[in-house]
This record gives sequence, structure tokens and C-alpha cells, in this order.
Amino acid sequence: TLEAKDKKMNVTYNIQNGGIYTIRNYEYTINNPDISKSLSPARKYTSIQPGVILNQENLEGSREHLTSYLRNIGYYNFSKEYLYFRVDSTLNSHQADVFLSLYEPRDSTAFKKFIIRNVNVLSGYDAAARGNKRIFANPDTVNHKGVNIIRGTNKFLRNSTVYRNNSLRPGELYRDISFTRTTGAFNGIGVVKQTNISFTPVTSNPNDSIQYLDAEISLAPGNTHFFQTELQGTNSAGDLGIAPSITYQHQNLFNGAEILNVKLRGAYEFISNKEKSN
Repeated sequence: TLEAKDKKMNVTYNIQNGGIYTIRNYEYTINNPDISKSLSPARKYTSIQPGVILNQENLEGSREHLTSYLRNIGYYNFSKEYLYFRVDSTLNSHQADVFLSLYEPRDSTAFKKFIIRNVNVLSGYDAAARGNKRIFANPDTVNHKGVNIIRGTNKFLRNSTVYRNNSLRPGELYRDISFTRTTGAFNGIGVVKQTNISFTPVTSNPNDSIQYLDAEISLAPGNTHFFQTELQGTNSAGDLGIAPSITYQHQNLFNGAEILNVKLRGAYEFISNKEKSN
């Protein structure tokens, strides 16, 4: 409604939302049989279910959940932009039918599963550090349980330590969770300053049902030695003094991320002469 007052116009809107809609049916209308089959087990775990209130938040959350599911069973190039929902709310019963569909892929491998072919770990390599080219001038490569570990003259981490903290395995399907676990595990080691992981698709026939990836993990070394000094005041029976201490920490004692802590503490008191009164 419009109301004129003192050369001003007041506008009042009366909005009716028509009531809440719930989902009656939820169906896949996916024209790719591999994606449709792969998503079938995840269907019961999404927020889109018959009887649930229909809203944009649930639809978007379901897209993200289904995308995450696919990316954890090998679909390296899949993104949520390929998924969309069609909603039919013309049932005149405050119910709606929801249909999940796929857009045509821009990349021919978007709907393909990827297997990790090679895993190369650059142990102790920091591209931004001065002198790092010299350290890796004559690299040494060791294959440890299928993982290629490349290190320079600094040696850095033991083979077993690298392998134990790496969740990316040759011959296994690509998984986002493996990427996340590997990054978190290495960054949790105090001697590792930064972890970078990159994937390179292997050139192959795009019509093949399985594609391959090469993974490269770069571990930049941080400070191995750590010193800390501390000075405290003391008061013993009225005598003042000082207590200096020094802490030394080695964060990679045997190239296995072992931590050695040593703390030395001393104390000195200034004893005052006190006169006794009778």
C-alpha cells in the first residue's frame, strides 16, 4: 500500500510465502551411468530426503556432500558445479519432487576415476631458500615401499618417517582425505616448515575409464635448533637473587622428527648482612 504524508510516500509491503514445502520424492536423473552408480550409496546420507523441508541451504549442502563423496572415491577432476537440482512444486499440496542432474562436462576426464601412479617426495627441498639448488645438485633417490624419496646432501627425514606420514599411495584411487591427512601429518612435524603437494595428470586416452596421476610432495625444512633463555628473580628468606636458565631443543635428532629437550638452570643469591638487636 502507498500513503502520502508531508510530501513523502510511505510504502508498505505485505508478503506471504505461501507456506512451507516438503520433499515428496527425490530421484536421480543423471545421464552418466558411472556417476549415477557411484553416487547410489551416498544417496541416503544427504539432507535431501522425502519428508524433509525444502530449502536452498539443504540443496547446496547436498551438492557439497555428494561432490566430496565423489572426490574421495577417485573423481579428481569433479566439482560441485556439475551437479544441479530440478524442483517440481506444481503439485498443489505444499510438496515438491526433487531431481538431481548433471551438466555436460567441460573436461572429458571430469567424470573419470583417477589412480595415483607415482609418488615422489622431495625431502628437505625449499624452492624459496637460498642455496637450496646446491643442496639438491646431486640428489639421491630411494624407492621405499613404492614411494620415491628424493633428498639432497642434508638427508633431512628418514625413509620410514616420510612413509609413515604420507597417506598418498601408488596404485590407490585419488582421495581428498588422503591429501588432507598427508598435509596435516607433515605440517605437524616441528622440523617441517611447509608442505606442498601437486598432482600431474598422466597423458592417456581420455576414453579410458581409468586415468592416472603423478603426485609430488615437497617438504621444506624449518629450523632444527631452537634456543631460549630466561631470567627469573628469587627471594629466599629475604635474600634476593637471580636464576638464569637456557633451553636447547633439537627437532630432528636422528632424522626421524625426534625432539631432544635440554634445560640448564642456575641460581645466585645476594646474602645480606643482618644485625641482631638485643
